[in-house]
Parts: sequence; structure tokens; C-alpha cells
Amino acid sequence: MIWPSFWRTSICDFRKPIFHGQRVEVGSRIVEIKRSSLRLAHRVEADGELAAEGDGVLVHYDYATQNSTPIPPEMRAKIEAFERATFNV
Repeated sequence: MIWPSFWRTSICDFRKPIFHGQRVEVGSRIVEIKRSSLRLAHRVEADGELAAEGDGVLVHYDYATQNSTPIPPEMRAKIEAFERATFNV
């Protein structure tokens, strides 16, 4: 499925530097679904310690009309199943 969208907001708080050779793990999850947008939370760890965390909003968008569009119910259901959560609009 194609996901026509754009990043509306992206924020990252850097907590500590990451150096070559460290084991780096990056995690992202959807924490909120609204009518036409998703809010994601991000976490970066280096050698098991928090190195950065952030937040971002992704907007579902129709490039032909240049307007945001509702997130399709089938996509919402897939996200809720994957995240094991129910999101209220």
C-alpha cells in the first residue's frame, strides 16, 4: 500500500553523543492517530543508554488536491493491530 504523506513536525532531543563502534538501536512507534495524521515517538540508544528521543507528526495527504485526507479505516486497523493498541479519533 502506498502511503501518500509528508512530515509536518519532527523534533529530536539529543541526550549524549554516539561514537563509532557503539551498538546503536533505533525504535519508533505510533502513539496517536488522528483523523488525518499520526504521531510517532522515537528513541535512540547507544550501548543500552538513551542517546536521543524525539517525536514527529506524519500527515496523510492528497498531492493532487493539496489537502490532508482521512486515514483509511483499513490502514488504521493495520496500525492498531501492529501496535496492539486502539486509537480514538
